Amino acid sequence: MMAELLELDNSGIHVAQYLTKYVPKEILQKKFIDSIEKAKIQLEQRKNIENEE
Repeated sequence: MMAELLELDNSGIHVAQYLTKYVPKEILQKKFIDSIEKAKIQLEQRKNIENEE
């Protein structure tokens, strides 16, 4: 079972996932690495937008 929390506020969109069953370490590691890569891309995009202004 998985529950998701979506919270919209002035600072952006926040999503949390809560897993209630055991998830293999490899899957968690992949999700963590993917999240870091997405965050890096978003940060770079924000920097590019700020530099254009």
